[in-house]
Amino acid sequence: MKTFSGKDIERCREFMNSKYLNKSTKVAKLYESLLLRHPDYDTSKFSEECLSKEVSPHLKYNRSSMKNLFADLSEVLDQFLVLEEFSLRKYEISDILREAYFKRRLWKYIVKNYEKSEHELDKKHQIITDYFFYKQKISTDKLNNLSLNKPKSGAAYSKEFNQIVDERAENITGFFAKELIRLHENLEALRRTFSDDKDSFMNGIFEVIDFVRLTEFLQDRSGNRNTSKFFEIYNAMLICFSEFENEKHYAKYKNLIFSNIKLLTDDEMKFHLIRLKRNCHRTGERTCTCIQLHYMIFIPVNSRKR
Repeated sequence: MKTFSGKDIERCREFMNSKYLNKSTKVAKLYESLLLRHPDYDTSKFSEECLSKEVSPHLKYNRSSMKNLFADLSEVLDQFLVLEEFSLRKYEISDILREAYFKRRLWKYIVKNYEKSEHELDKKHQIITDYFFYKQKISTDKLNNLSLNKPKSGAAYSKEFNQIVDERAENITGFFAKELIRLHENLEALRRTFSDDKDSFMNGIFEVIDFVRLTEFLQDRSGNRNTSKFFEIYNAMLICFSEFENEKHYAKYKNLIFSNIKLLTDDEMKFHLIRLKRNCHRTGERTCTCIQLHYMIFIPVNSRKR
């Protein structure tokens, strides 16, 4: 509760006073009593016995009962934080809502839901952090809807089934490639300081799978210009750092990043800028660029006033 802002306090008060969300009036009373000590909660100025009298003036103080009441308060506060965070996650809310529609066999609502979510994801100028993750969940529900709600026969069914399977495979592969490449790059940075585990899973998977070819494939087969460009950048990065001596690869990678600033979120931009800065000291041109990159890493590109 020490971390609560004024808005948090009021929102949590509404939560505490809701009979649907919190069935314990004693927990709500304890919350209000503690707020009288906000924000310091200096325990030298009050005791459990004091709080007990404020919450239940007609009852004798019982240490065990107060311990249980604090545990209940902690649980309710956790539920409040979960609800607050969840309310900000639009696509996860839509995903869970589709689950509820499936249970009730509300087919039209399912279609309307995933079409809206897909439209909102694709109309964005940026590839958000969990773009491929949310897209594969949508394509999963498209497939579930097709399997549960339509006759499994005929050329039309077969065509739609294959189309959705392809779509789902593309999104799963996109998520897999992006996350594995980022993990690998972060490990590469650590390997400068720490010893490498040659038998690690990450080393093994990059020996088994050619991620340069995989990103080329994703770039070529993507039906979306933004995702195609996204994997072109990742492909250029992999080639750049596998062939350090070739200045053309570095130039291509750098140019792709700066010509697609609007496509990348601040998190993605920072990730790539750090990779560029890794080798910026190698030539005089890069030394100049290095200062600019250092500035841009700590001031998110897409957050600056234009």
